[in-house]
Amino acid sequence: MQEQVCIFKIQSALHQKVSKQEIIPLQKAKNSCALLYVLEGQGTVYYDQDFLGVKHHDVLVIDLEKDAYYSSDDMDLVFIKLQGLLLGEVLPSNFLFTIENHHDFYQSLVELKNQSGKDSYQQIKDFLHMLSFLHDQRNSYKIKQNMDPMQEAVRYIEDHFSQQIDVDKIAKHTGFSTYYFIRKFKGYQGKTPYQYILHIRLEHAKYLLKYTNKALKQIAEESGFNSDISFINSFTKHLDLSPTTYRKTKER
Repeated sequence: MQEQVCIFKIQSALHQKVSKQEIIPLQKAKNSCALLYVLEGQGTVYYDQDFLGVKHHDVLVIDLEKDAYYSSDDMDLVFIKLQGLLLGEVLPSNFLFTIENHHDFYQSLVELKNQSGKDSYQQIKDFLHMLSFLHDQRNSYKIKQNMDPMQEAVRYIEDHFSQQIDVDKIAKHTGFSTYYFIRKFKGYQGKTPYQYILHIRLEHAKYLLKYTNKALKQIAEESGFNSDISFINSFTKHLDLSPTTYRKTKER
């Protein structure tokens, strides 16, 4: 039997509250994407070998042929999964947006969400309406040279978590002393730079432990730890169980 060609459809749509530090993976699928819109709170998204910090009114367009997962202590979001051969042709090249006219955008998502499983013409119509926001240059998320120094520091850590990170050099780049930078970063992010680096590394290690069969030494290396011993000690100290125990617990 010949496989049916899907031009466009809404596969699933939900309103989700992420209230604990849980790794939520996105299942891979061909010719599919996911829209993740943050209504309230903030969280972390790992997408295509990169960490992205997202907050309220951010929307992320995720190609589901790539690795992706998200986590948060407190994040309220709308999640819509789309499938279709035309998605790659009509979606903008950018994948992260900060929505200014967020009330109208949220309403467009609600309309799209409500069309799940219904008339295909109306689905396409509502999808095109939502798409107009993503093609609006006012909503494009840009990394600017004159961006907030703390935002730039967070972005640098998220981009380089698997490498050795020198906090003194980051502080110097922002124009602050190391002491003042650490204090200012904590006020901005809620964690010191060292705590945030460790948080990102442990989050990625948790994902690899739960969803891959990679050895601890490889997980340690890919997550930015100096050695498997350093990784095991840090993981056990902060999660009150060893990486091996965590992996076995998640397999139950």
